Amino acid sequence: MVSGENEMIANYLADILIPMSVFLIMFTVGTGMSLPKLKKSQGYFRTIVVCVSTQLVLLPLATIVLIQVLKPDPILTVGLLVLSLCPSGALSNFYVYLGRGNVELSIFLTIIGSMVYVILFPVVATIAFSFLPDLENGLTFPAGAIAVQLTFLVLFPAALGVGVKHYRATKVDDVRPFLDRTSNVLLVLMILLSTWVGREFLTSSLFEIVKYSVLYAMISLGIGILFARLVRPVHRSTFAIECAVRNLPIALMIVQHFIDVSQVTGLFVGYFLVHAPIALLFSGYMRCKIPS
Repeated sequence: MVSGENEMIANYLADILIPMSVFLIMFTVGTGMSLPKLKKSQGYFRTIVVCVSTQLVLLPLATIVLIQVLKPDPILTVGLLVLSLCPSGALSNFYVYLGRGNVELSIFLTIIGSMVYVILFPVVATIAFSFLPDLENGLTFPAGAIAVQLTFLVLFPAALGVGVKHYRATKVDDVRPFLDRTSNVLLVLMILLSTWVGREFLTSSLFEIVKYSVLYAMISLGIGILFARLVRPVHRSTFAIECAVRNLPIALMIVQHFIDVSQVTGLFVGYFLVHAPIALLFSGYMRCKIPS
């Protein structure tokens, strides 16, 4: 059981900070796009279809195989599976920029991928959890409630951002730096509070968290690199990064529906600390290969 103070912080994190952060981040990502640019996404149709399909099908499947083979404890199992069921995060746009990839394509994949995930999440998640009957029997998985929450906190703000950008482009460009800074502040605050809330699990299971975080990060990046061969060479680094980066705020938002958020935040913080250097190294490697 968590202490009274820890429980209060966990409730604040789950009920206020995470939803507010997800809404603002997705709105900010949406303002990076416009309706004319979305129409341009037809030129990326093959890459978008292959990338989103890879994330929806192969990442959960690979995670299920990893869980079945190594059999981590239930908290790690839930955390890893939820990570694999989440869309790519806005941080992928930053990693793509560092790696001299196609930032416009990265934004397309973040927005369109998130929208597809909202629609298909109940089906994909139900199927994924059905492969782990021991875990499923011990959990109440409210797929419908999660889908509704994702609609209002992911789909709606992203679409709103695109609409506002289309009709008020000049004003959006003026406030975009403020939106970026606010999103970054909320993200840092969320990481700090998550670290505090999940400190006991993080410290007591540090070796296991690092081990599974490294394995999952390498598997997801490896899948991205492998299946990027199905798209145009100029899109491959962007494709790989989008497959490797998961949306941790959405993962935290989802997992609170069926497990104590204080138990799994330690895993997500550990995963972020392990995954970020791997993503930065890959971006640096691609930056050296791609001419400026």
